[in-house]
Amino acid sequence: MNPYSYKYPAALRLMSEPLEGIVKHSPLQNELRRIAADGLASALYAETLAFGRECLYSSLREGFNWEQVMHSRQWGVPTSLIFGGLFFGHYRNLIWKKAKTHENSSHLRKGLTDFTANTTFWAPVYSFILHKAGTENTDIALLATLTPILEPLLFARPYGWVMDQFRKRFGYTRSYPISPPAEKT
Repeated sequence: MNPYSYKYPAALRLMSEPLEGIVKHSPLQNELRRIAADGLASALYAETLAFGRECLYSSLREGFNWEQVMHSRQWGVPTSLIFGGLFFGHYRNLIWKKAKTHENSSHLRKGLTDFTANTTFWAPVYSFILHKAGTENTDIALLATLTPILEPLLFARPYGWVMDQFRKRFGYTRSYPISPPAEKT
């Protein structure tokens, strides 16, 4: 235990030291921890990446301007907090469970599983955000179909790693095994 923890409120202590294995949480507390961790990870990581991508795209293409970039980020941040926190975490857990991926799986397997979860979940959400920002259909087609396929090849596993780190810091424990099942003898 950190000797200086009495100086900080419980929320800061929660973020500064993992509670996994120290405190047992009710299923509701565990789920609230997952929602907070996934929402913050999504907003911080994915929105930074999306902002960079849209700035680059707006400098390369005349039809997509800075006003649309800022407007899409106005829609993107709350959408990432809500969809990333409430829905994507469940969806990612389901994909990991169906693919029989666990913490001890190879980096390639975890990367492919995160790639599948990212592309199948975020492409429609991102299309909606771009549509609400007033983006032309051709730009939506390019940004919302190509980038969710190309980007996760590079960034899906790092994003999954960031989500896992936030989950650990918030004390979330998975409801499915994090290690491979024991072999039957």
